[in-house]
Amino acid sequence: MPPSGPTATRLRTLHVIVGVMIAGVLVFTAVVSFLVTAGTLPLEPNPAFGYLIYAAVGYLAISLLAAPMIDGRVGRAAPGSDDDVVAQKWITGAIVGMAIREGAALFALVASLLVGSVPWALAFGLISAAGMGMAWPRAHELEERLNEARRSG
Repeated sequence: MPPSGPTATRLRTLHVIVGVMIAGVLVFTAVVSFLVTAGTLPLEPNPAFGYLIYAAVGYLAISLLAAPMIDGRVGRAAPGSDDDVVAQKWITGAIVGMAIREGAALFALVASLLVGSVPWALAFGLISAAGMGMAWPRAHELEERLNEARRSG
């Protein structure tokens, strides 16, 4: 059964926040691609910054792997917590996880901008958006947390 009342409102608000975060990554991907393609970069692309691409690949990979663990820990309420606390902790965890993913995406896109690489920008942007989309907060996850807290309390 889908959540109702304040829980449903919180979930809709969380969906708006996450959607805007994903849209931000996609828009920045488009901006970086346009700037590099049009040759209107504020700085001259420098292939010597190629090491940033390797750092971006590593940071993005680590963040996409670590974010689910971190948001799971941040979003876990104490056993026996009431529904409001459980929902708020879960929402906080989801936002923290998305912020980690978004930060890695933005770093990777800036690295591709400095190097002047559209293929890297597109790869980073699309992989990041896909990773964020796969972590989209779902009502059943919140319901599982609420039922778990009710059973333990």
